[in-house]
Amino acid sequence: MPSLHAPYPRLHERPDGGSPRPSARCSARLSLFINGSAYQVRPLVVEEPGVVRAFRLRKFDGTEYDVVQAETGIACECPDFVFHRAGIDPGGCKHVKALVSCGLMESPLDEQYEAEEIAHPRPRPLPGDAVQVPATDRVAANGQPTTFLEIVEHEALGFRAWGTPVGGFLANQLDRVAQLIRWTGAESPEVHEDRMEVHDREFRDRLFDQGYQDGLEAGRREAEAWGLRER
Repeated sequence: MPSLHAPYPRLHERPDGGSPRPSARCSARLSLFINGSAYQVRPLVVEEPGVVRAFRLRKFDGTEYDVVQAETGIACECPDFVFHRAGIDPGGCKHVKALVSCGLMESPLDEQYEAEEIAHPRPRPLPGDAVQVPATDRVAANGQPTTFLEIVEHEALGFRAWGTPVGGFLANQLDRVAQLIRWTGAESPEVHEDRMEVHDREFRDRLFDQGYQDGLEAGRREAEAWGLRER
C-alpha cells in the first residue's frame, strides 16, 4: 500500500535548490581532575613502534607528565610512577588510573587478570553458589569539576589552551582568583565574597587606626615646633 506521506530526505541529500552549509567549526578542550588538581589533557602523536597511544597531562602551574601506553604496558613520567610503581604496582600511578577510569587507556589490571586466569584458571561457580566480587584497585570515575576551586582552575586551563594573548590574560586572572579562593578557603562564591568583605573591612580599619595615630604624631610635632618658635 503506498504511503500518503512524502518520504523524508536522506541525510546525504539536499533539497532541490539548496546550497551546501559552511563547514562546522569546533573548538574543544579536555580537562581532567585528579584528587582535586586540574590537568589539561592533550593526545600526542607518537610514531614509535609498539606504542598504542600517549597523552600529555599539564597542570595549571606548568608541570607536565607524559603517559604512554605501549604493547608492554603503561608508563608515566611522574616521580611516583618512576620510583614507586614501575615494575611493582600493576595499577600504576594516579595519572594512569585516572586515564584508565575515563576510558582513555586500557586498564593494565585487565591484562594481568587475563594472564593469571590463563595460567591458573579459577573454578567456575555452580548454580546456587554465592558469588563474591573481588575488590579491585580501580579509582572512581573522575567526572567534571565539582568544587568552587576546581571550577575556577578548570576555566583557567580552558582559556590557557587558546594559545593566544587574550587567553593567557584571562587564565592569569583566574589563577589569581584561585589563589584568593585557597586563601579564604571558601566553598562557594557567596562565602568567598563575604570573607573578602570582612578582610577588606579589617584592612580599612587598620588603615584608619594607623592614619589616626600618624595624625596625632604629626599634630604633636607641630605643636612642639610652635612652642619652640614662641620661646
